[in-house]
Amino acid sequence: MPAGRNPLKRGCWGALRCYRLEKRAGNRTLAPSRRALGDSADRFEEGRPLSTARPGWDDYYMAIARTVATRSSCVRRRVGALIVVEKAIIATGYNGTPMGVKNCDEGGCPRCASDAPPGAGYDTCVCVHAEQNAIVLAARHGNATNGGILYATLRPCFGCAKESIQAGLRELVYEEPYEYGAGLEEAYRRLIAESGILLRQR
Repeated sequence: MPAGRNPLKRGCWGALRCYRLEKRAGNRTLAPSRRALGDSADRFEEGRPLSTARPGWDDYYMAIARTVATRSSCVRRRVGALIVVEKAIIATGYNGTPMGVKNCDEGGCPRCASDAPPGAGYDTCVCVHAEQNAIVLAARHGNATNGGILYATLRPCFGCAKESIQAGLRELVYEEPYEYGAGLEEAYRRLIAESGILLRQR
């Protein structure tokens, strides 16, 4: 090979089209340096292009809602929610006691600390639901919720559904189902249908 000649210049320089750029010269394997590849170097790993697959919007927002739920101190169930307007997250919320009140896992909620069965004892529950917190915190920070979408890790309860309707949300997307007994479930579904809000499970 002529002295001073760079063998890499004779190689394949379609960096974004090749899995690995290499040219053999004698017993040496020559590959472009990270500097030569520039920003495209981050897209290669061990000679193979990294996956460019991205999650859909529903998966993206629901994954964030799950992370939000980890902030909850509820000893019964952790729930996370967020509100999206024009693809921007304007508020998040998780279930727990009101601001300034002892956390649920510290005995702040009598109902959660009791042995009340699911669906009972809510008259003594002081916890604020994740959806309620998202709606209230959006208002507290001056963010309009009208026309937005609420994502929640659990299907919104009757109260949260009503508040979502009043907040002008157009869609409720949830991950885990939660159904009432026959009579109340019928009333819940009638509320959803008559209000025009879209309710769907992700």
